[in-house]
Amino acid sequence: MAIQELLAALDAEADARAEEQLAAARAEAKRIAEAAAEQLAAARSARVSDVESKVRRETEARLSSERRRARAEVLRERHAMVERVLAAATACFPSAIMAARVPLERHLAEALAHVEGTVARVHCRPELMAAIEPLAAARGLTVEATPAAGWGVVAADGSGRIEVDNTLEARLVRMRAVLAVALARRVEEGAGDRLG
Repeated sequence: MAIQELLAALDAEADARAEEQLAAARAEAKRIAEAAAEQLAAARSARVSDVESKVRRETEARLSSERRRARAEVLRERHAMVERVLAAATACFPSAIMAARVPLERHLAEALAHVEGTVARVHCRPELMAAIEPLAAARGLTVEATPAAGWGVVAADGSGRIEVDNTLEARLVRMRAVLAVALARRVEEGAGDRLG
């Protein structure tokens, strides 16, 4: 019986060792599976983060591009609006001058101030001769009719080196930037009133 007991004890010991090794293997397998799951989760998170980051960058780039496009469109529209307003104003010049709503005497004085101290010449459109000749004559100047002149007066020094274009068209050109800003503000204020 001693052999039987010995064999039984060996079997029991082998079973116990096998059970321990099996438990250790299961624990190791569980640890490996958990580590793999953590690595997989970290890899997925990193991938998701990379994808989110890429999508965010692409979205921001598209938004920035759309903002630039929209700003350019607004600027084009503002420019077109300013051009329409200035063209409409320019179209009113003949009637405004002929109706004596434009202070030609002041415009003449302003132009002559820049050629003061020289023998000045004054030019204007033929249509304005009757209005400007008396103003120039009061200063001892003569007026030359210039069909290509704008609506208003042009003064030049005797040598022709200095010419001051104080026509309404020239004044409008000089004020263009200021008028464009003022018009844009008024349009924006009007749009704000309509939205509010």
